[in-house]
Amino acid sequence: GPGWHRRARPVLLANIVRKTQAACWLMERDAYDLFWLVFSESDTAGHHFWAFCDRSSPRYRPDPELADTLEAIYRGLDRALGALLAAAGPQAAVMVLSDHGFCGASDHVVHLDRWLEQQGLLRFGTVASRTARLAGWLRETGAGLVPARIKQSLMRGNLARAIMQTDGLARFGGIDRTACLAFSDELPQDPGIWINLAGREPRGRVLPGQDYERLRARIAEALLGWRDPVSGRAVVEAVWRREDVAAGPFCHRMPDLVVRLASWDGHRLLAAPSAGRPGPALRRLSFAERIGGKGVGTSGVHAPEGILVLGGPGIDGQVPGGTADLADVAPTAARLLGIDLRPDLDGQVL
Repeated sequence: GPGWHRRARPVLLANIVRKTQAACWLMERDAYDLFWLVFSESDTAGHHFWAFCDRSSPRYRPDPELADTLEAIYRGLDRALGALLAAAGPQAAVMVLSDHGFCGASDHVVHLDRWLEQQGLLRFGTVASRTARLAGWLRETGAGLVPARIKQSLMRGNLARAIMQTDGLARFGGIDRTACLAFSDELPQDPGIWINLAGREPRGRVLPGQDYERLRARIAEALLGWRDPVSGRAVVEAVWRREDVAAGPFCHRMPDLVVRLASWDGHRLLAAPSAGRPGPALRRLSFAERIGGKGVGTSGVHAPEGILVLGGPGIDGQVPGGTADLADVAPTAARLLGIDLRPDLDGQVL
C-alpha cells in the first residue's frame, strides 16, 4: 500500500540488529553443537526494493530515499556476520548459505492456464469462473482484514481445511475439469503444470502410461517453442519432468512438469493467475501493476544460483568440481558435527 516501502526499510534494518543481538546473547549463555540463524530480510528486500535499486529494470522507479536499500540491507547483514563470528569464537566452523539468488523481474507476465486453453488442453467454465472469482475475493479480503496472529491460529485450527479449500477454488475453480487435460498452479516463479490424470485427480481424464507420457512430451515441446509474437523471444527457458528434479517417496507430490520462464534482458518473466477466464497468455503489466504485494507485484525474483561460504576448523578449502548443491549442505554439516551419515542421504560432503 501507499508508503509501505518507506515504513518497511527501517523495520528490516532494525530486525537484523535485533536478531543479531538475540543470537549473541544466546551464544554467551550456553554452548551449542549447532546454532542456526535465518535472516529473511534480504529476501524481502530483494523482492520488494529491486525496482528502486536497478536502473536497468523495466520496473525501475527513481526514489532517492530507497535507491540504496539493497546495499543497506547487505551492509547490515555483513555487520551481523562480524558480530556472530566474534561471538562464536575461532573454534567454530561457520557456514553462510543462501537458498537461492536474486534477479530482476520482467514487466511481462505469463498466464499458463490461458496458454493451455489456447492449446486445446483446458476449458474455462462460466459458472466455475464466477465461483473462482468469488473465492479469490474472499481469500484476498480475509487476508487483508484478519490480523497476522489470528491468521496463524486459524491455519493451525479446525478452519484450516476450509481456508485451503477456498484457496483451491480461487486457484482452480474456474477450470472445467470435465474438459481439461492439463492445468497449472500458476505460481509466480517456476510454475508447475499438472496432468489431469485419471485415478489421481477428482475428474481425471488422461490415462496413466503412454497417454500420460505423450501428453507431457507434447506440452514440454510446445512450451519450449513458444515465442513472443512481437519480439520473437522465447517465453520458456526450460521444462523439467518431475523425476528430473526430484526423487524419493514424495516425488509424486511434485507437478508433472516444472517450467522455468525465460529471462529477457536479464529480467525474468513471472507467471500470473488467469483468474478463471480467457485472455492473452503473455501480456505486459500496466504501470500500476509493476510494484505491489506478492506475486506479479514483486520487482525482484528468485534466481537458481545462490552462495555458500565455509570457514573454520575442518574446512580444507577444496570443493569438488567448484560448485555445490543445496542437498550437499546437510551431509557437510553432519560431518562437521561428527554425525555418522546415512547411506541414503542426498548430497555429498563438500
